Amino acid sequence: MDVISIITPVSKQDEKYIKRCYDSLLNQLQPNLEWIVILEEYNEEIEAIKKGNDVSKKLEIKVSFDPDLINVYQKRNEGIKLASGKYVYFLDVDDMLHDHTLYTLMESAKSTPDLYDIVLGSLKETNVIATESIAYNRLLNRLLENRIGKPKVLDQKKYRNSALNTLFKRDFILENKIEFEESMTGFSDIVFTSKAYSKTEMDVVFDKDAVYLKFVRNDPINNPSISQAQNGIELYPRSMAQAISSLEEGSTYRNILINKFLKTYHYKYLDGIYNTDPSDVYKETWSAAFRSIGLDRIIFNRPVHKKEIEHLVAGNYKQATKMANRRLNFRTLKKIKKKPGTYRRVLYQKLFTTKLSVKKNYVLYESF
Repeated sequence: MDVISIITPVSKQDEKYIKRCYDSLLNQLQPNLEWIVILEEYNEEIEAIKKGNDVSKKLEIKVSFDPDLINVYQKRNEGIKLASGKYVYFLDVDDMLHDHTLYTLMESAKSTPDLYDIVLGSLKETNVIATESIAYNRLLNRLLENRIGKPKVLDQKKYRNSALNTLFKRDFILENKIEFEESMTGFSDIVFTSKAYSKTEMDVVFDKDAVYLKFVRNDPINNPSISQAQNGIELYPRSMAQAISSLEEGSTYRNILINKFLKTYHYKYLDGIYNTDPSDVYKETWSAAFRSIGLDRIIFNRPVHKKEIEHLVAGNYKQATKMANRRLNFRTLKKIKKKPGTYRRVLYQKLFTTKLSVKKNYVLYESF
């Protein structure tokens, strides 16, 4: 039977999730699992779990303690070195899996005689702990036994940046020297997955029935998850620029990543880049990323977009900000025209939430 090596990096503040993560793996229908836990220091709970597991033999558990492995990417690379399974799989310690997730992924991997190099499952966000009844599991087992669904071959445009809920064939990863960039403090998944997608000679497949529950913490200030602690507006452009530069010039996937990068600039981070950055750190980061990619390699839909980014790259931040805000205001007007109620909300935010001075011990409103 083919073994899946599940790699879980654990930071000091997230050690409280170890038992729940273990329980999630314990309930998996897929046999022959190897759980590799990478911690910074000795932890009594994982040792207790390991001793109990030695009796039940439900999982093969490997534990590594290393104070020098601080960030998640160092720990994942260490996990790859320790893995012995046919496939490696990355599971964050605070996340959960449906009981059938690994079984479904492995069945999809085996749906071709040579076994796929890369198999993706679904990612879903949740802020509650999932529980399933006995009746549900009985029904699920019957459905899985008679499952005739086959994984879907993904178009390159739908390749996912995240390495989570993905089976990677271990020999394929090692032979192509694919690893996480340890110097990055966030978004290193982009570099890892882009190299993997570009190196495989097989189809990349997706199985929607293999569900991974990404736990969204309700207190991201005092108790943030790995993704919640990362400042995407600053880290994303650096990682994308590195990922793009690692791919072959003119390749289809490189061009797809460039297009994704441009869309993310326009539709996700535009306001933050120009209106929440008085020290120009974000502008400098995005400017460097665009320079690295090369404006001559980007296809712009409109000349005005190109002109705006040319000002950004040249360091003319004042002019770039003016052009960006003109577009942002136009978007707001379009929303107001489509939904008149938007006007009242925008007016309220402009006049009250940004113009009034902050007062101690006063709460204007709270939104959950």
